[in-house]
Amino acid sequence: MKKSKKLFIILTLFIASCAPSRFVKPLGKKQQAASLSIGGPLVQIENYTIPIPFLAANYGYGIDSTLTGFAGLNVTSALFGDVQIELGITKQLFKQHTYLPAISIT
Repeated sequence: MKKSKKLFIILTLFIASCAPSRFVKPLGKKQQAASLSIGGPLVQIENYTIPIPFLAANYGYGIDSTLTGFAGLNVTSALFGDVQIELGITKQLFKQHTYLPAISIT
């Protein structure tokens, strides 16, 4: 496999994700945050387009000023017996300096 193809695959794995970022900026030390979100796809049933609501609950905790741990639960799936959870961390790599933006990874 060519080097450029390997690099592309590695970058794609780090950049792409199947869920939105829960925390873009880490919380402060010992700070907590909880959220609910609703959204989902539109499906065509006969001549009608209807939304399928997906409800998700999220919780985050500031481990320190640059690191946040979080957990999420897809409530809609759990109601139908399919438990889907997401666990992760958000780490701030660089703070904002004048015109240079802050950078975080999840």
